[in-house]
Amino acid sequence: MNKSVRVACLQMNSTASVMQNLDFVEQSVCQAKDKGVQLLLLPENFAQMPKTSAGLHIEDTTTTVVQNFLADLSQKTKLHIVAGSIPIKSPGNTQPYTRSIVFDDDGEQSARYDKIHLFDVSLGNGESYRESATYKAGEVAEGECFDLVQCHGLTLGLSICYDLRFPEMYRKLAYQGAQLVTVPAAFTFATGQKHWEVLLRARAIENQIFVMAAGQVGKHENGRQTWGNSMIIDPWGEVVSQFAPLSLDTGLVIADINAAQLTKIRSEFPVLEHSRL
Repeated sequence: MNKSVRVACLQMNSTASVMQNLDFVEQSVCQAKDKGVQLLLLPENFAQMPKTSAGLHIEDTTTTVVQNFLADLSQKTKLHIVAGSIPIKSPGNTQPYTRSIVFDDDGEQSARYDKIHLFDVSLGNGESYRESATYKAGEVAEGECFDLVQCHGLTLGLSICYDLRFPEMYRKLAYQGAQLVTVPAAFTFATGQKHWEVLLRARAIENQIFVMAAGQVGKHENGRQTWGNSMIIDPWGEVVSQFAPLSLDTGLVIADINAAQLTKIRSEFPVLEHSRL
C-alpha cells in the first residue's frame, strides 16, 4: 500500500508589502515542517496584494527575490513548496504571466504553469476585474501537455484560481496522469460564497483526483475582499480538512492523503475509462 503524504494549504491575508508577506510565509513553512508536512501550497498572489497595479512586484531573469527566497526555504526545510502565483515577465513580453512554480526539496524549480484563463468579469454587485489589463495569458497548444511533477509518490498538476471554472482543463490533467491538483486562489467574496466549494468538489469528483485549494482571505489594502475557505478534498469529493466559510483565520490546513484511495475509487468506479467525448 502506498504511504500517506502529509499536505497543507496556507491561507493568507496578503498585504502590499512583499517582505511582510514573505516573513509570514517563512514562519508558516517552519510550522508546517514541525507538523510533518511534505508538500505545501501557497495562495495566489501570496507575495503581494498591491494597492494598485502600478505597485506590482514583477520578477524576471534578473529580479528573483521571491523565487530565490522560496528556493532557499524549500531546500532548508526539505519541503516541496508550490508557489501559488508569482508575476513573472519573460523576454519580449510587456506584461507578466501569473506563474505557479513547484520548488522541490532541493530548492529546484521542478514544474511551472502560466495561468491560461484570466479573470475579466463584471459582477452584478458593481465589482469589475480586468486581469488581462495587467497580465499576459499563458498558452497551451492543442495536444501540448501540462507540466506534471512527482511528489512523494503522487503525480501533481497545477492550476490557478479562475481556471477552476473550466472543467476541460482538469479532465486533461487527469488524463495526463495527475492524481493531485493545486488551486491557489484569490476568489472574490461574492463568487466564493456561492461557487467555491461546489466547483472544487466537482473537479475532484468528476476527475477522481485530490484537490488542494489555498485562498486569500479578508479585506486587502486595495479594497478587495477575498473568500478564503481553504480546503483539501479527496477523490470521492469529501472535504477532509478546511477553514470554515466566513472564517478570517490565516494559517495552515493540513491533511494526510494516500494515492491508494484514488486507485481504489478509480478501480471500483472507472469514470475516466467510461468517457465517450
